[in-house]
Amino acid sequence: YRQWCDEIGAIVGGSVLNDDSLSAGGGTEPLGEQVLLDAERRGEVRQVLSALGPRQRQVLALLYFDRLTGREVADAMGVTESRVSQLRRQALEEMRVRLLDPGDRRTA
Repeated sequence: YRQWCDEIGAIVGGSVLNDDSLSAGGGTEPLGEQVLLDAERRGEVRQVLSALGPRQRQVLALLYFDRLTGREVADAMGVTESRVSQLRRQALEEMRVRLLDPGDRRTA
């Protein structure tokens, strides 16, 4: 779980959200440069993850924790790959906003 929070934090803390920069959903490359978050930052990531909608959390967990492909996630959730991509993008953007502006705790 700690590594997963670090990876999500690294993705959210990065400057891009495009599909080419993230290998989730089928690639075998690493998720990017491994970033070690201190305990406070990891706690912030956990808090922001818990504030996401259940389907957004499910997509992130299946893609980044269980390492399923986009197609596998779509099949498991009964949605299209396009919808998986939309949910992932929304979740990561929401996390980025909340982590960059901790005072912004709006609901999605």
